[in-house]
Amino acid sequence: MFSVTAANVDEKSEMSRLLESMPDWLKERAQTIAPDQGHDSIELTRIIKAAGIAPIVVDIRAQLLDGQRTAQTV
Repeated sequence: MFSVTAANVDEKSEMSRLLESMPDWLKERAQTIAPDQGHDSIELTRIIKAAGIAPIVVDIRAQLLDGQRTAQTV
């Protein structure tokens, strides 16, 4: 599933709308959602978990050290 919105649309509310409109058969098959760093909020993580799907959140910003342009591998 996907949607195309203007850049000023709130990503959390759009993800909520998509999850609510997702058919039951797809929710049952969806094991994980890997949102981009624009979606890395606690509120959105709770919304995804409430849909019965495990969020895979990779906070790239937290992995960068001062002045780095790419993340270090751990």
